[in-house]
Amino acid sequence: MLGKDLNLYGFNPVKEAIENNVSISVVFIKRGKLSKEVREIIKLCKEKEIPFIFKEKFYFKKENRNYWIFAKISPVKLLKEEEILKVEEFIIFLYKIQDPQNLGNLLRTISALGFSKVAMTIEETAPLSDVVVNSSEGAINFLKISNIKKPLNFLKKAKEEGFKIYGGTMEGVPIDKANLEEKSILILGSEGKGIPEPIKKICNELVSIPLKGPVRSLNVSTAGGILLYEIRRKLYNSNL
Repeated sequence: MLGKDLNLYGFNPVKEAIENNVSISVVFIKRGKLSKEVREIIKLCKEKEIPFIFKEKFYFKKENRNYWIFAKISPVKLLKEEEILKVEEFIIFLYKIQDPQNLGNLLRTISALGFSKVAMTIEETAPLSDVVVNSSEGAINFLKISNIKKPLNFLKKAKEEGFKIYGGTMEGVPIDKANLEEKSILILGSEGKGIPEPIKKICNELVSIPLKGPVRSLNVSTAGGILLYEIRRKLYNSNL
C-alpha cells in the first residue's frame, strides 16, 4: 500500500470513483454557483456518505491547470507478486516506464480495453503519484497492480505457472499473426531503451506493430494501446 493519499481531479474521474465505491476520504468543491455538475457530485456524496468541503478558487490550482473539484482517495492497494499470478488472466507488465504521463495513459488504456491485471517494475518506474492518477483518469483505482522487484525471477515464475510471455518490440512477429493465449503476459518496455535482451530471451514470442508510414517508431503508450486492442480483438473476438 502506498504511504499517502492521492488526489483525483476533475468531474468525470471523481464521479466515476464515487459510483464505483473507491475509498474516498473527502471531496473538495470550488465555492461559487451550484452548477448541475456540482449538484450531482453533492448528491452522490450524500448517498455514499462521503464528506465534501467547499473551498476558495485558489485552492484548486495544480500544475498550471484549474480544477473545480478534486477528491482525496485512499492509497492504491498493491497485490503481492504471487497473488497476481494466481488467476489465469492476461497480465500487462510495464517494464521501467519512467514518464508519469505515459504510465497514467497506459493504465487508462488497459482499463478501458477491459484488462485488470498490471505488473510494474519497482526500479526506474514512475511512482504512483497524482500525475499518474490523473493521467489515468482514475482508472488506476479499478486495476489490480503488483510491484515487481526482480523482473527476471517474476517472469521465470510466471512461465512455471503456465503463462506465455510476449514482448512488445519493433522487430517481433506482427501482432495480428501472433499465437496468443489468454493466460499470458505482455511486456511493454521503457521509453527509449525498450525491453533488454535478458528479458527478450525469456519471452515465448516477440510481437510488433506493422508500420506503413515514414515514422518507424511509436510512443510506448500509443504502441501499448494498439497492441492491447489487437490482443483484445483476437482473444475475445471483440471489435469493441
